[in-house]
Amino acid sequence: MSSYQESYSVSGNERVDAPSIPAAFMDRYPELGSLFAGRLNPENGRIEIPAATLTLFFEGSRLKFCVHPRTGNKIAFGTVGDAVDGLVGIEAALKQGHFEWKARGVQRRS
Repeated sequence: MSSYQESYSVSGNERVDAPSIPAAFMDRYPELGSLFAGRLNPENGRIEIPAATLTLFFEGSRLKFCVHPRTGNKIAFGTVGDAVDGLVGIEAALKQGHFEWKARGVQRRS
C-alpha cells in the first residue's frame, strides 16, 4: 500500500497552474491537500502528480470515492472505513492506500 502521491506517476511534458490550497487544510488533511493540489517540478513547471477532483458516493451503505486526475488516463476508486468519519476517513483511506487505480473508461466491478 502507498499514499496517493506515491502511487501516481505521470510521464510527459504537460504544464499546469497548481491550485492554491489553504495551509490550514493542508495541515489537517495532507493527503487530500496533495490530491487537490498535485505536484509540479519546481525546476521546469512540469506535472509530476496532477491535481485531481474527488467524487464521493454511496454504494449500498458504504461511502466510496473516485479520484479524477486532471491529466493522464487514470482514475482511482476507494472505500472509506466509516462513512461518519467524512474527510477524516477519506484522508485515512488515501494515506493507507485503500484505493485502486484503473484506466479511464474501464468499468469497475462490484
